Amino acid sequence: MAQAFGFVFLYIVIAIFELPPLYGNKRWKEMGIYLTVWSIGITLIMLISFGIAIPSPAEPLERFIVMIFGL
Repeated sequence: MAQAFGFVFLYIVIAIFELPPLYGNKRWKEMGIYLTVWSIGITLIMLISFGIAIPSPAEPLERFIVMIFGL
C-alpha cells in the first residue's frame, strides 16, 4: 500500500514539473496525450502494486497480426 502511494506521489511531482509549460504554451494536444499516457501508467502501477494480475497483450496482438497479414 505504501508503495502505491509512493508511486502516486512520484507521478504528481513529475506532473508538477511537466504540465505548467504545456499549459502556458497552450499545447493542448500534447497535454492531452501526456495526461492520457499518465493516467494509463498510474492505473497500471496501482493495479500491480495491489497485486492484481494484468494479462499479457501478446496473445490478442498475435491473433490481430495473423488476421491482418494471414501468416
